[in-house]
Amino acid sequence: MSKISNTSAYPTTAPADGDLLIGTDINDSNATKTFTIGSVVALTPADTLAEVLTAGNTATNNIVLTGDISCTNLTSTTAISAATITGTTSVTTPLIIPTDIQDVNGNTGTVGQYLAKNAANSLEWGAFVTGTLADVLAAGNIAANGITLTGATGIIASTVSVPLDIRDNIGNFGTAGQTLKKSAANALAWETVGDNTLAEVLAAGNIATNSIALTGDIACTNLGATLVVSANTVEATVYVSPNDILDSTPSTGTAGQYLRKSAANALAWETVTPTIPNLSDVLASGNSAANGISLTGATGGIAINTQAEIAGTTPLKIANISSFRDDSDAGLSGGLAAGDVYQTDGTGLAPLNAAGILMVKQ
Repeated sequence: MSKISNTSAYPTTAPADGDLLIGTDINDSNATKTFTIGSVVALTPADTLAEVLTAGNTATNNIVLTGDISCTNLTSTTAISAATITGTTSVTTPLIIPTDIQDVNGNTGTVGQYLAKNAANSLEWGAFVTGTLADVLAAGNIAANGITLTGATGIIASTVSVPLDIRDNIGNFGTAGQTLKKSAANALAWETVGDNTLAEVLAAGNIATNSIALTGDIACTNLGATLVVSANTVEATVYVSPNDILDSTPSTGTAGQYLRKSAANALAWETVTPTIPNLSDVLASGNSAANGISLTGATGGIAINTQAEIAGTTPLKIANISSFRDDSDAGLSGGLAAGDVYQTDGTGLAPLNAAGILMVKQ
């Protein structure tokens, strides 16, 4: 057998993934087997950039990249030229600043112009714009610094120009002689100097010896009077004891009349004649009571006297009375107690062999 070094017998050729190699299989008692070039190559993993840099991140060789570099910080000890740098960068050496810089429109700009970011997030050459007062106040209208103006601003050193038709917080122009007063809600309102609301007056003091003369109405929760309340219509919940009380008509009424509330929720003087209600009305209002009833007169043909005798032409009917054979049967099967009333059912011995005889359980 020729040696492997005999290239005549074994010509040299470029290996392919499917080419076979001879080797021993350690997982099969070192048996001789063939392996493909591709399977051998697969045993060597491809190093990632992180693995390479972990092994060593310093080299004297140059790196030539045709793609982009994305990093957090960029540090260089020599000049960086002909490169586009984006993101947050930290460069420790002066950059070579290019000339003839073009903006997004391809313009190189003119002397004194600035590169400004436009609404489309691109750079454009343009002149520096000085903001107006409106722009400044829109950016922020509060400052601790004082303002010193030397020009005319509507407010001159010795003369103040006051606007006309001044409105208060609710839009009123006010009337002559009124002043702008600050309310509890921190708003301005036109008011006449010296005018106070009733609440303000009563808050300052709600007791006085002077009389009050009002031509309008008084609306209150309770009205208390120690003297006469006269010539007035009193509504709502009141506590009064006046003379010559008028009802809603108005009328002072007559002796013996009562003030009665009408369906219209008004008071009117009326004569009330006491009436005796009939039994139907009484029972309709309530037909149960714990009191006993004692009658000495006739009640529908049934006379009731002190001996509790019942007489008359109208039959006395007792509804739902139970029927039993005799007194013993009423006590056993009926469960009646002494004094309970029952009737015979006609199955008992004489003389109880007739049905309908009223009996009292003994």
